[in-house]
Amino acid sequence: MIFPQCKTSNSSTCPEGDTLCLYDELLGDYEFYDRERYISADVYLSDSILMMKIENQDPVELILISLDSLFFHFVEREKDTFHVVFSRNDEGMVNCLSLSDSTNQHIARRKSVESQTTFTSEQLQDDFKQLRKHLEDNHPKLYRFASKQVLDSMFDYHYKMIDRPMTTQEFYSIITPLIAMVGCAHTSIWSPQGYWDNAPDKMFPLKLYISQDDRAWMIHQYGAGSQIPPGSEITAINGMPFNQIINKLLLHISSDGYNHSLRIWKLNGNFLYLHALIFGFHDDFDIEFQYYVNRDVVTLSAVSRDTIFSFNKQEWDETWFDHDLKFSIHEDSKTAIMKIKTFAYYGETKKFKSFLDDSFNKIRKNNINNLILDLRDNDGGDPFCSTPLLAYLEPEPIPYFRERYGRYAQLADPIPRAENPYEGNLYILINGGGYSTTGHFTSVLKYHNIGTFIGLETGGTYTCNDASKMINLKNTRYYINCPRGSFATAVSGMADDRGIIPDIMVEPSAEDLINGRDPILEVAFDLIKNGK
Repeated sequence: MIFPQCKTSNSSTCPEGDTLCLYDELLGDYEFYDRERYISADVYLSDSILMMKIENQDPVELILISLDSLFFHFVEREKDTFHVVFSRNDEGMVNCLSLSDSTNQHIARRKSVESQTTFTSEQLQDDFKQLRKHLEDNHPKLYRFASKQVLDSMFDYHYKMIDRPMTTQEFYSIITPLIAMVGCAHTSIWSPQGYWDNAPDKMFPLKLYISQDDRAWMIHQYGAGSQIPPGSEITAINGMPFNQIINKLLLHISSDGYNHSLRIWKLNGNFLYLHALIFGFHDDFDIEFQYYVNRDVVTLSAVSRDTIFSFNKQEWDETWFDHDLKFSIHEDSKTAIMKIKTFAYYGETKKFKSFLDDSFNKIRKNNINNLILDLRDNDGGDPFCSTPLLAYLEPEPIPYFRERYGRYAQLADPIPRAENPYEGNLYILINGGGYSTTGHFTSVLKYHNIGTFIGLETGGTYTCNDASKMINLKNTRYYINCPRGSFATAVSGMADDRGIIPDIMVEPSAEDLINGRDPILEVAFDLIKNGK
């Protein structure tokens, strides 16, 4: 066997014959690069048995063949035999392993605690070429919103910007505008694993609410002290007017057809991180703000990510975790509220359908004739979850998809109505966080005039790209998600660069958020009260 860049010295600090001591030297997290993805391999002890867990696979026992050469094997699926050989570096430390069968060999190296942050221009150029090839080889609608000529020109221009060694952060600023230019929400980039564990722990200290007209309002100040009144408009950061900050950040955010509502929704959820990636990490921030007629400038220190997480966790616990599916009845107004934060119950469609069946049974038993369907912040999921919901709401069987898409082929046929469909008043709450399957679902409702839409334009519409493949750029390790298929619902006459427009436009204010008010829900109750 050949072990590239691995030494096979048997130097060890363990007494001869002490197998468990030697096993301790082998334990740890390793990773190898295969099919453009970094795959983890965890080696650990379980009741004195040496085990290995490869990402997304069941654990296997490593059976010792030769202690001197650190040679093991394991059998997978009762027929495939794999050989595992650990190797040492010049200092005698176990630093890699070889994983091989009869046809393939992979070298897995220990994961480094400190990730590489600066790369040569050659490494970055290689990653850039890998990114471009991945998009050009896979994306089904690469030139839908930017022509091939325009996109090729932008790729060439940005490639020339890689003329020196750069940090991970600098490379991010070069490639993300290209990804966003595709005009596809599912064409996206994720930071390398461990990036934020090693990045400077200096974050912008304010929780902001950014409105649809690109203005920002302070909701909460992280850390000790409070020098800016909640509800103040933030007009500049470190001397840069906020409208310029917004314009620059939006260039780095992917959305379907450059949908502004989705980009603002994403920015509200990720402003602190995107600001750091694009404008850098700072010890202090000079913040200009206006509170009613008063203008002022204060200097605030950066805060740690733990400080931010500690505050946000309580909010997440209350509004997200364990509340993806929520149902309640307001007896006084004969109104039910069904809140669905995701359709992503892949492999758990029975659980999702059970929630629907139970909820609509309660609606029928309690003679409820008003249903508020809250789809805000629902970023999509499985069409096999959205179509059972459609079956309860449609006035007659209607098709969901325009064409017969692979395993979803049956959804191009009219969807049979549920056994006991809902036939009362329907109010659908939406915002920019609704895209992908939620865009599909709401487009079908809108096209067939099912329900009254209240809130903000959705982030998605009748068509989107998915069936995605994710890769790691080999050097910088950025995760790149690229769709390989395009899916459209059975509608016509809708624009592919706009979301579903609400019948009644309602945008929460900063004051609403600070005081815990929900004006979108309030409008729905007002309509019910007034019989509209």
